[in-house]
Amino acid sequence: MTWFAGSLIIWSRTAPNDDNPDPPCHFWERVMMVAADDVDEAVQKLTDFGNADAAENSTQPDDGDEVAPAPSAAGAERLVFMGVRKVRALEPVGPPGAEPAGDLVEVMFSEMEARNKSDLLKVAAGKDVIVRYID
Repeated sequence: MTWFAGSLIIWSRTAPNDDNPDPPCHFWERVMMVAADDVDEAVQKLTDFGNADAAENSTQPDDGDEVAPAPSAAGAERLVFMGVRKVRALEPVGPPGAEPAGDLVEVMFSEMEARNKSDLLKVAAGKDVIVRYID
């Protein structure tokens, strides 16, 4: 079993409006560690986690392809898992035989905003894009 680190992109879906048909995209990059036999299994585990995490943390029901309205005062928010941006095998750190607890561990969590959905899709695909870090 090998440990892998993967970057997951999760977007806070925002509805376009008359003033801005391509509004800024608020998103998070979560770097997670996962134990897997190979990179394909690691990507599958990370994808399963990303989909479940976005669904669990959305405060609005999934309404198919319809874009949810912008978050209201009540805090309604639709999160969308955009994909696994990159996966890397990790070298063991610490004393021989030391392993993290469980088979999925968060390494880093970043909150960002992309200029628009086109830039968000570039980030999720691992391309260079200027983003604004929130935290």
